[in-house]
Amino acid sequence: MLPLPAEHQQSGQIRIAIPTVNIDPIEGGLPQLLAVLGAPYTLKPINHIRLVNLDLPRDFIARLPGPKFGVEGILERFAPALKRPLIAMMLKPRTGLSTDEYAAMALEALRGGVDIIFDDELLVSPDSSKLLQRVDRLVAVTQQAERDTGEPKRYAANITSSIRYAIDIAARVQIAGADFLYLNPITMGLSALEMLATSDVIRVPILCCRSGYGMWTRG
Repeated sequence: MLPLPAEHQQSGQIRIAIPTVNIDPIEGGLPQLLAVLGAPYTLKPINHIRLVNLDLPRDFIARLPGPKFGVEGILERFAPALKRPLIAMMLKPRTGLSTDEYAAMALEALRGGVDIIFDDELLVSPDSSKLLQRVDRLVAVTQQAERDTGEPKRYAANITSSIRYAIDIAARVQIAGADFLYLNPITMGLSALEMLATSDVIRVPILCCRSGYGMWTRG
């Protein structure tokens, strides 16, 4: 336990021990944990506060499932044909191109040595390239590039959306042939990620981006 700053001090660092009996990992879980950690941020006497580190006891972590696939599960989708670092590329620009233009760009990149094509982190379903239409084309493109190169090629579809539609969209994208789901847990919420990761419907790995985290961490 670090010593509390004296009354006259304007800054300091403290360690706070929170009893884990106050937070049930299932009935409360991550949302309650974040609520407890975030409560001091609304105290008016504190001008600036930052969470530096968080230690969770093993018995608490043991009740949280963690990744369904992990790094090993992702690599299995390339092994044993590939024994080198994976090369990934996002489709740019993130808006304005048609599905055919994204497909042409993806095919060139995959033939040129890229292993995984990602939708851009801000590209979900614009009018110029609707999600399911783009998934159909890019799945076909990865299969063509795989035949052309003799190496496994994969596609990650961005399904960042409202939690109301997340399971349905993820299932449709998975059925359409996407190899990975790609989403933003900063904007969707960690519970949305947990919901998808533990769903029996979802049978492909989930990859994440962090666009928007600066709104919570800067200034």
